[in-house]
Amino acid sequence: MVDWKMATTERLYATGGQPININGKYFAPFAFKDDVERTDYYEPLFYRVGQGNSFRRFQRQKQPYYESTAIRLYHFHGSAIEPEPVVLDWERESVGQGSIPVSQGIQRFDNMSAARQYVREDGSSQVGGVGRYPEERVPAMEHYRLVGTSDRTAFSSQRYTQLAMEKVSQGAFQQRFVGQGGINRQVNQQIHPTTPNWVKVFERVPGATIQGQGPENQTVQVAVRMLVPGSNTTFVYSQRARTGEDGQFSVTVPYSTTGYDEFGPEEGYTDPEVRADTAYQVRTTGITTNESGYAYRFAGTATPDGGSSDGSATPTDSATPTATAAQSVDGNSGGPLGILGTLAAVALPLAGVAALRRR
Repeated sequence: MVDWKMATTERLYATGGQPININGKYFAPFAFKDDVERTDYYEPLFYRVGQGNSFRRFQRQKQPYYESTAIRLYHFHGSAIEPEPVVLDWERESVGQGSIPVSQGIQRFDNMSAARQYVREDGSSQVGGVGRYPEERVPAMEHYRLVGTSDRTAFSSQRYTQLAMEKVSQGAFQQRFVGQGGINRQVNQQIHPTTPNWVKVFERVPGATIQGQGPENQTVQVAVRMLVPGSNTTFVYSQRARTGEDGQFSVTVPYSTTGYDEFGPEEGYTDPEVRADTAYQVRTTGITTNESGYAYRFAGTATPDGGSSDGSATPTDSATPTATAAQSVDGNSGGPLGILGTLAAVALPLAGVAALRRR
């Protein structure tokens, strides 16, 4: 289980008197390991409060923060995390006898190359570092799945919403997090990639494997949309692999789309309330030109086997993965996930192998 406190680096809210304890408890990595420091994971930035020289601080997250297990689970549900061309900028300002890093807010760029070039030349900025924006790509987790959440969210805590998130919102996005109309939805979407339920429950599973063959030396993306009843929301689990010189690829995924009755409590697993809203969507990211000059994306069909609980592939007539025709092979957002065009739709049990063949 992971709750919002375990994923929160904001611990105190300054008031001019006794600070208010926000109860953020993200300190396990450097509390229990001798070779790491807090500053390896996050460091403070400041933002001005009012017109004078009063400042309040919030935390700038570093890449190890996004790569830690608690964050990959709580905020991203094990999905891969892609960097975006968003830069958190700051300047040092003289205060008293010293200087402090004062946030200039975020800047957006057209692409990652432009964002990284700005950071190299500026010297006091970072790609990402706040909310849903990591500095580098974080790979997907293969053996942990979200199985349940509390109905209550962290937004029901005033310390989280009006103190912790208010600091992040004003410091990085230079906007209030809570206004007269309630929570600022635009800022909230940038801070929270998924709904911040008070508690989220995860399970370690053997996973199932999707294997296939396509164009050589191409990146293949797989994704599935999951439904979370506790908050009546969805999220997308995505992962990618690279085909070899023979065009073969293989990915292991933790979320099943079928066979929930076969891998339940009697077999040593939970009865997950979080279940698939689509089949797995598989596609290549690159455009390939054949000998005739036609551009195409790899499309395929699935010839699946069912699976046993130890992850080995065994033929079975039940919980068998199936593939449907590709809905979109040109990369448009016509597929059910919106973010991906479709190579093939694959239904997958908790453990086993689904094979995709090039057609």
